[in-house]
Amino acid sequence: MITEIRSSLDSFRTGSFRPGMNVVLADTVDDSEELESTNGLGKTTLIRIIQFCLGSEVSRDKVLSHPHLNGVSFGITFLWGKEAVEVDRCTTGDSVLVSSVFLKGLEFETLAQQGERSRISLDDWKLSLSARLAPEMPFRKEEYSPSFREVMLYLARLGKAAFNDPLLSFQGQPGSSKRLVVSFLL
Repeated sequence: MITEIRSSLDSFRTGSFRPGMNVVLADTVDDSEELESTNGLGKTTLIRIIQFCLGSEVSRDKVLSHPHLNGVSFGITFLWGKEAVEVDRCTTGDSVLVSSVFLKGLEFETLAQQGERSRISLDDWKLSLSARLAPEMPFRKEEYSPSFREVMLYLARLGKAAFNDPLLSFQGQPGSSKRLVVSFLL
């Protein structure tokens, strides 16, 4: 369960979540007209930040790769068992700062140690997510199984294609990828 979403941006409002169902709604003001849109208020960007912190490629995201967000970090805190795991990632660079407890027992190279947190490569982060959050999936690259990232695209959907076809997570997705992930989820 995700408990917090944060950013180094001063204007970013930290999102906090509690156990149970949480709903993110765009609020309107009392004098809003009935036809006024709530587009552009950050609901989808919140999903993009979650995807980004969980290993998506920033170069594929037009919102988070915007020049004004160059060097900005985003972070989430999620519960893994009884442990609160903090993850922070900057829009520049290919490393992730994560609570060391999440990596205990996994053999990944630590790039730097910052208190109770370790900086690891983005590739190692993706492998550790697969190992910890989807232990039933082999997380070695040579195995024929979906990665955590492939499954995550179905759990936190983005883009029109992901909502037009329940078997599709992104436009142009290969058929073998769709079949593999959907079969795994079923």
